[in-house]
Amino acid sequence: MSTRELLALGTASQVPTRRRNHNGYFLRWDDEGFLFDPGEGTQRQMAFGDLPASALHRIFITHFHGDHCLGLAGILQRLSLDRCAHPVTVHYPASGQVYFERLQDASIYHHAATIIPAPLEVAPDTLSLIAETDTYRVYAHQLDHPVPTLGYRIEERASRTFLPERLAAHGVLGPAIKTLGEQGFLPVGGASRSPTSPSATPAPTRTSRRPARCSPRRWRCATSTASRSPAAGAESRRIVGPAMDLAALIPLLEETARARCTDDPAHDWLHVRRVVANARRIAEAEGADRTVCTTAALLHELFNHPKGHPESHRSGELCAEHARTLLREHGAPEDFVDAVGYAIAVHPFSLGVTPTTLEARVLQDADRLDAIGAIGLARCFATCASMRRPFYEEGDPFCERRGPDDKLWGIDHVYKKLLKLRDGMHTATARAMAARRNEVIERFMEELREEIAASA
Repeated sequence: MSTRELLALGTASQVPTRRRNHNGYFLRWDDEGFLFDPGEGTQRQMAFGDLPASALHRIFITHFHGDHCLGLAGILQRLSLDRCAHPVTVHYPASGQVYFERLQDASIYHHAATIIPAPLEVAPDTLSLIAETDTYRVYAHQLDHPVPTLGYRIEERASRTFLPERLAAHGVLGPAIKTLGEQGFLPVGGASRSPTSPSATPAPTRTSRRPARCSPRRWRCATSTASRSPAAGAESRRIVGPAMDLAALIPLLEETARARCTDDPAHDWLHVRRVVANARRIAEAEGADRTVCTTAALLHELFNHPKGHPESHRSGELCAEHARTLLREHGAPEDFVDAVGYAIAVHPFSLGVTPTTLEARVLQDADRLDAIGAIGLARCFATCASMRRPFYEEGDPFCERRGPDDKLWGIDHVYKKLLKLRDGMHTATARAMAARRNEVIERFMEELREEIAASA
């Protein structure tokens, strides 16, 4: 059954009263939540309404008068405080961009949630499509008001939901259900058959507004001998046997992994992609289980406390729990879940743990490779800027008369960590890759030394 619920969090205008809060309206739409015009006090009103910040998926601002937007600052900060796992899109008139930016950074906090600004420019007298999913479309239209103002219209899309148990009785399973829903027919005995074909048994359906969902494929766990030749001295191993369909697993996980990444350029989706590429290359050369290594690399940023957070030392442990939960939801076998979870739990550099499994060592190497070379330097300075730290100490930029302190200066991180990573690599493949990347760092530091000396 479709869920449609509107909760008025406030209905007052410019000045809230003892009984009426500033504007604020929450619309529950199946598994998503839409918040309209969060005025001052909306965060507290949500508490009264038993609404967690994680219930929000889209925020709509009609215009930037205070009673329609002052609560946005608190809501955005609460999303970061609660480590909201999914991205939240904020729709608003493009003419109010400066007000949105002021509200988003109204005070100091760690940006831990993925907020997607969606400024809108809508032509007069037009109904513009601004968002679309399988179950709804959202339109915006200019309204008559002293300041630029938009009205929003949410339109439910008609859909057909298949009954999985009835389809299974006809031998229609997994990807075939998706094909039937998308194309409207399936090849049967050399001919195309659709739910409405006169000569075909009608596909069992029921009228519904909720999109059809395919049941996740379940995999069995088995041991087998790898079909390729591993590097000399490497143990040939496969935790998950041939019944594990990697091609089917990875796309299911990629969407979640990408959505949960932060906008911190040192730990964003592009970082994850690079680590995945490193892990695959190392696993192939070292004879590790490529499926486990790829999955662990893909999910190693599902959860990550920001730098300076008092619980940052638990990021690996908490990320592993998120990964285990996600894999179990997709029906992965426990041996596979444990192998991936362990690799993620012990991968952070700050823990100083030497992993006991080859796959965990591959993940450590793959992640640390992304901390050195040209991209490693870029990540280093991105973190330095986000923490508001100077690039170097003016009197002794290269730590020649003092110990490195990367909590104070960016360049110190090169000496305290980056140049040491090569010697700590577990695999021969990673050590060879790290040697080349260290040369990049060393050349950069030589050039930096000359440029700083010229400014003295």
